[in-house]
Amino acid sequence: MKYTAADLAQILDLPSPTEEQRRIIESDLTPGITIAGAGSGKTTVVSQRVLYLVANGLVEPQQIIGLTFTNKAAGEMSEKISSHFAKFRSKNTNTAPSTEMPTIQTYNSFASGLTSEYGATIGVEPDTQVLDDASAIELADQVVATAHPDFIPPGKSRSSLVKELIHLSGQANEHLCSPEDIITYLNRCLYAFLNSEFIDDCIATIKNKRSIGAQEKEDYSSFLRELTASYLDAPGQLWPEDVTEQVFTLLETLGICPAIADVRNKKRLAHLLGAFAALKKEKRAMQFSDQVSFAYQAMKADPNIVHSERAKWKVVFLDEYQDTSDSQVKMLKTLFAGLPITAVGDPRQSIYAWRGASELNIEGFPRDFASPGHDTASYTMTTSFRNSQRVLSVANAVAGRLPEDSEDTRLKPITVNNEVTSPLGNIEVSVTQGKAHPTYVSDQLENLVEWMRDREGHRAVLVRKRMHFAPVAQALTAAGFDVQVVGDGGGMDDPFVADIVAILNVASDPHAVEHLMRLLTGRVCTLGAHDLRTFNSLVKNANAEAPATPLTAIECVDSFANREYAELSEAANVRLRSLAHKLRDVRKNHGGVIHMIRTIIRVFDMSYELASLPTERADSHRANIDTFVSAVSSYVARNPMASMTAVLAWLELANEHDAISSPPESLDPSAVTIMTVHASKGLEFDAVALPFLTTGDLPTKPRSYRAWLALGELPYPLRGDATKLPRLDLAQRAHTSVSDMKNLFDETEADKEDIEDFVDASNVGHSELPLRDQIALYHRRQERRLAYVAVTRAKQQLWLGASYWGHRKSANQLSPFLTEAITVLNQAGARIEIPECDAEAPENTPVEVQWPAVISETEHKKQSRTRDFVRQQVPLDLSATPDSGDEGFHRVVARVQKIMSDARPQPPRTPQRMSTTDVVKYRADADAYMREIQRPMPQEPSEYAALGTAFHAWVEQHYGQSALTDIHEAHMRKALPQRVRKRFDSLVSTFEGSNYANRVPHAVELPFELELGGRKVPGKIDAVFKDGDRVTVVDWKTGKKPSEEILDTMATQLAIYVQAVQKLPEYAGCEVGAEFYFVGSDETFAPDTLPSLDIEGILDQAP
Repeated sequence: MKYTAADLAQILDLPSPTEEQRRIIESDLTPGITIAGAGSGKTTVVSQRVLYLVANGLVEPQQIIGLTFTNKAAGEMSEKISSHFAKFRSKNTNTAPSTEMPTIQTYNSFASGLTSEYGATIGVEPDTQVLDDASAIELADQVVATAHPDFIPPGKSRSSLVKELIHLSGQANEHLCSPEDIITYLNRCLYAFLNSEFIDDCIATIKNKRSIGAQEKEDYSSFLRELTASYLDAPGQLWPEDVTEQVFTLLETLGICPAIADVRNKKRLAHLLGAFAALKKEKRAMQFSDQVSFAYQAMKADPNIVHSERAKWKVVFLDEYQDTSDSQVKMLKTLFAGLPITAVGDPRQSIYAWRGASELNIEGFPRDFASPGHDTASYTMTTSFRNSQRVLSVANAVAGRLPEDSEDTRLKPITVNNEVTSPLGNIEVSVTQGKAHPTYVSDQLENLVEWMRDREGHRAVLVRKRMHFAPVAQALTAAGFDVQVVGDGGGMDDPFVADIVAILNVASDPHAVEHLMRLLTGRVCTLGAHDLRTFNSLVKNANAEAPATPLTAIECVDSFANREYAELSEAANVRLRSLAHKLRDVRKNHGGVIHMIRTIIRVFDMSYELASLPTERADSHRANIDTFVSAVSSYVARNPMASMTAVLAWLELANEHDAISSPPESLDPSAVTIMTVHASKGLEFDAVALPFLTTGDLPTKPRSYRAWLALGELPYPLRGDATKLPRLDLAQRAHTSVSDMKNLFDETEADKEDIEDFVDASNVGHSELPLRDQIALYHRRQERRLAYVAVTRAKQQLWLGASYWGHRKSANQLSPFLTEAITVLNQAGARIEIPECDAEAPENTPVEVQWPAVISETEHKKQSRTRDFVRQQVPLDLSATPDSGDEGFHRVVARVQKIMSDARPQPPRTPQRMSTTDVVKYRADADAYMREIQRPMPQEPSEYAALGTAFHAWVEQHYGQSALTDIHEAHMRKALPQRVRKRFDSLVSTFEGSNYANRVPHAVELPFELELGGRKVPGKIDAVFKDGDRVTVVDWKTGKKPSEEILDTMATQLAIYVQAVQKLPEYAGCEVGAEFYFVGSDETFAPDTLPSLDIEGILDQAP
C-alpha cells in the first residue's frame, strides 16, 4: 500500500497508532468485529480507516456508508472524516482523494430512506409521515377510546393503556412481530392450561379459597366441572371457543392463577395493537420503530431491493453495534452480509436493553455477516486514552463478573516502550452512617461537597435515580457551586408533583384505579390497612348490588360526598368525603390542563402544605412543581389539540424515558453537571462523583418479577434475543398445577443474599435457576454494565460514596460495585478502611416524612385534654416577672420572655414564581400584596370566579379548541350556582353578538412562562388573533369596563402578554398589540401605548 496507518497519522499530525489500532486501520476488505473499550479512540480509528481505504485507492468515498445511533455521533464522525480528508488534500495535492464524502447516517434515518424509496412494495405510501410522540399518542388514544370493551384490559387507566400500547408496538417492531404472531403465541399459552389435571387443581383451589362462601364454592366448582367434562381428553386448541372463554373468565374473576389473567390482558392489548397498526396505515403514518420493520419487510418481499442497495456500497461501518436491536441486525444482515463491514462496539456498555438493544448481537456478528469462504476477523481496542490507572482498575473490577468479560478485552493504560504513561489518578471512597447535615443534607453529601471543592476542570455527579438530583443539587448549591441538572424528569419524582399527576388521572378517568391507590394510601388520604380492606369490600358490595353497570373504585369514591359508611373509621369517612368533594371541584374547573393543575394545587391546599415546611424543602418542592408546569405548558403549546389522555400518556412515556424536560444543547464546563448514568453515555469528565452506592440505588432491584407477563412486554420467546433472557415459555408444555404457576414468582433462597454471590456459590447454570433468580441475575448484569459506564466517564478523579442509613427503615447494604472497587484499590496499596454500620439509625437521619402527620386516636384524645386544660387557665402576663411559682416555673417564663424579645418579624419576600395576576397586584398595591403572601388565608369560593372559569371554557369550546374534553354548554351552566346562571347566559349572548364571535383565532388559551427580574412569570393568554404581520392579544373580562385608574394598572397584564408573544418564534417579526374585551359592558379597551414601565424593574425592586 502507498500509505500505511503510521504514514497517515504523520500526515494528519496525529500520534502514531497503537498496534491494535494499526491492525484495524490496515485490515483487509473482509467483515470484522472490533470490541472497543470505553475511551479507546474508536471514532479516531474509524475515521483513519476511511482515509486509509480512500487514499490507497481501495474504494471511492461515495461507496462508503457509516451508521451510528445519534445525530450528534453522526455529525462528529462526519466532521472528523472531513477534517482528515481536508488535511490530507492540503499536503498531498497530487494523490488527494476526490471531493466526494462518505455517507454517514443514523440507523433510523437510513431505514427511513429505504422505506421512502421501497415502501410501496408492501403498501406503504410514499407520503407516509413519521409520527412524533404527541401524534403517536393521539392515534393510540383513538384506538383505546373506540375499542370494544372486551379488548380493554381491566384495572388500567386510559393513559396507562395508551402508554402500554405504544410500548408493545415498539417492541413488536424491534423484533419483527405482527399482532397476529403475538395472539397466536398467547393462544398457545392458554391452551396449555386446558387439561384435566389443571382443571381439577382449579376446583380444589376454589374450594380452599377463604374469600368465597360455601354455597358459592359448590356452585363454581360444579359449573366448572360440568362445563369442561366433555373436553378434558382433547388438546386445548380443540376446545370450543365459547367453553374456553367461560373457563378463563371464571378463573380470572375468582383470581385463580393470575398468570392466566396476565396472558389474556396481553392478548387484549395485542388486538388493540392490530387496530393501532391499521389506523396508522389509514392515516398514512408510521412510528420511528416502524421504519426498520418496513424496510426489512420490503427487502424480503422484493429481492431486487437488496441487489440495488448492495450495489451502492463497497464498505460499511457500524458504530455502537452493542446497541442495535434485533430488527436492525436483521435488516443490516439482509443488506450487507458478506460485504467488508467494520462493526465497532463494547458489550460491557450495552445499557439500553429496555429499548431493544442486546449485547447478543456482538456475539452473533461472525455468524450473521460472514463472507463465503472467509472467517470473520475479530479485533480489540483495549488501550484507554481517557482513564487514569486507578480508574481503569476499578472499571475492570466492576466488569469482571460480566459473562462477556475476558482478559483479552479488558481496558489497559497507555504504554510506551513497555512503560505505563497513563496518569495514576485519584480515587476517594466515603462511607458514612447517614446523619443529617443542616446545610448539605447528609454526611455523605457533605463529604462529596468537600471533595468537589478541590477538583478542577469539568465535574459531574452521576446517579442511578432522578430522585437523587434534588439532594445533590441542594448540597452543591449550598456550598456555592453552580450546577447544571440534565434530564430532571420535569419534577415527576417529587411527591407533590406525583400527587398532581395522580389527581389529574383520577379526575379525568374512572378507570385510573392505580392512581387512586396513591391518593388513598399517601399524603392525600393516608388510609390505614383496615380501612383500605373495608373500602375494597364496599366497592365489591356496590357492584354486587348493580352487576349490570359495575362501578369502578373511583366512581364509588364519589358516593362519599353525600353519605358515611359505618364499616369505616370516622377518620376514613372524613378523608374520603373531603377527597370526593375536592375531585368534584377539580372536574368542574375544566379550562385546560394548566388551569386544571392550578386548580388542583388550590383545591388540595398544596400551597398551605408547602408553607408549613422548612424553607429549603418547600423551595425544592415549589421548584419541582414549577418545572413540571413549565414542561406541560410547553407540550400543550406545541400540541394545542391534545386531549387530557394524550397529555397524561405523554407524561408516563416521557417520564420513563427521561424526556419530559428538553436536554441542554451543550453542557456548561464551569458548572457541576448532575445527570443519570444513562444520560452520561458517550461523555467524559475530569472528575466524577458516584454517590448512593448501596443495594437498591446502584444496583437497583428489579421493578417486577413478572417478566414478560407485565402488560406491555413482548413475550420473550418471540424476541430475537430470547436466549439471553429469563426463560419463561408458557406454551412449551402443559400446566397441571395452580400452585406451580404461583411458585414461579415466589421468593427463593437467593432473595436472602446477593444474587451473583448465590449463583457463584451454587455453581448452577443460568437456565437452571428458578425464574425469579434468572430475572434478578439478568437485572444485576444490566446494572453492572451501567456501573461500568459510570466509572469510565471519569478521566482521572473519581469519588465513590455511600451511607449505611437513609430513607429506608433498615440499614443499607453497600453496593457490590463499591466493595469490589475497595478490594482492588486496597490490593494495589490503598488503605481504605470502611466503618462498621451502627446498630441503629442516627437520630437525625434525613428521611422522607409524612405531612400532615397521621395522629392516632389515643394521641388525639391526649391533645384534646391538654388543649382543654390550657384554655381553663388564667392568662399569664409575660411582660413582668410572676410572683408565684417554683424555680423551674421561673426558668420557663424567663426562657419564653427571651424568645419573645429576640423574635424579630422577618420581612416578607416576593416568591420566585409570580403569576401575571400577582405582578398586577404588586404594581397596584405592593404592601397589600406582601401582607397577603406573608399570611395567606383560605378564601371562600367565589361565585364570580366560577362564572369566569365557565365562560372562558365556553369561549374555548366556541372556537373549537378545547384542549381537554368535550365540555357542553349545558354542563358548564349546570355547574354554576342558580343565581349566576342568568349572568352566564347574558355573557354568552353578548359574546355571540360581538365582532369576536366570527373571528378565527390563531391560538386560544396559549400558555407561556417568562423569566422576568429573576423570577418566573407564568400565564395563559385567552386568545391571539393574527392578520398578516399584525398580531392582537385579547383578554376576556366578564365584568364591566372599570375606571381609567384601574385600567392603567390592569394594562400591566397586557404588557406582559405582549412580551410573552414577542418571544414566541411563530410571531417573530410581527407587530404585537393587545386589548381587553369587557363582555359585561360589551366594550373593548386597547391602550394607544402599553405602559412605559419596566416590568423587570418592578420585580427587581421587590424584596
